[in-house]
Amino acid sequence: MQYQTSLELESFIGAAGRPTTLIQMLDQRALQQPDELDYTFLLDGETRELHLTYGELERRARAIAAAEL
Repeated sequence: MQYQTSLELESFIGAAGRPTTLIQMLDQRALQQPDELDYTFLLDGETRELHLTYGELERRARAIAAAEL
């Protein structure tokens, strides 16, 4: 499900309560905590890192999904 505005997403989250899918959880976290770190990837397996916030992860996930359509 794609939300056109953050208000639509807030409305859905309010009605649904707790997220039941990974996508719903990511949408909720990206809306409520967009700048909080979500993942840290170790690019070389040890020290070289890439950090993603909930907002960045949500944007990347949507871009990947759009490219698949």
